[in-house]
Amino acid sequence: MLQPINDINLESELWADHNPLDGSLIGGAMPKEYILMTAVPGAPRGILLGVNGAAWATMEAYCLPRPNFVTKGFGVTTETFTLTIDHLGAAQIREFDLIRIIRLADGTVWHFDGSIQIVIATGMIQVDSAPPALPKLPTWVDTGVTIPASALTPDVPHLIAITHKSDPVAKTHSVISISVDGVVYAIPAAFQNLPATPSNWSVVDVDYIQAQLTVLGTGGAAAELLSAISLQHRTAV
Repeated sequence: MLQPINDINLESELWADHNPLDGSLIGGAMPKEYILMTAVPGAPRGILLGVNGAAWATMEAYCLPRPNFVTKGFGVTTETFTLTIDHLGAAQIREFDLIRIIRLADGTVWHFDGSIQIVIATGMIQVDSAPPALPKLPTWVDTGVTIPASALTPDVPHLIAITHKSDPVAKTHSVISISVDGVVYAIPAAFQNLPATPSNWSVVDVDYIQAQLTVLGTGGAAAELLSAISLQHRTAV
């Protein structure tokens, strides 16, 4: 079996941000203010996301493209990072995505969508249920799997691992599971195998990792720190 390929210390790579009015189609409402800080004084090397505003104020941070190796047989990828949140009250969703652009052997280019989010108020894990044809916003559905509030204690670093599987033959993508401090929450099979869609993106065989923060319908502020960010590419789950 081929050994895993590790892409580590991604918090030290180049990151950029999106907001709801810049054409990125991230959804939500334009915040009053938001921040992406890539060097946080007194904290581990990481990235800090913060958002403040009225109902559904949203911001997103994303790492500039990383290579993927799906067409080389490495269809399984686990994204690992340490997450520290400030509180449970204001944040409606904490979203973590793996978007990959893959050129297949026939020369066609496809968009594989690995989007997952946690609705903090209920702990519900949601995934995107519709193919990522653009322009569109994610079609979020409840998986029926919840993460208890006690598992995401504020101001405490939590180890998060999200495992994805891309199938270049079937042209599907699945979010297999998310774990919090070693406790695995498996995504039911009914919410896996999201069809890929044709893409016209010029940069291929790359992954975009994204983190998105949205506050509750009552508005407010929220922040999170992500550190020790890595991708591990494998041939099997």
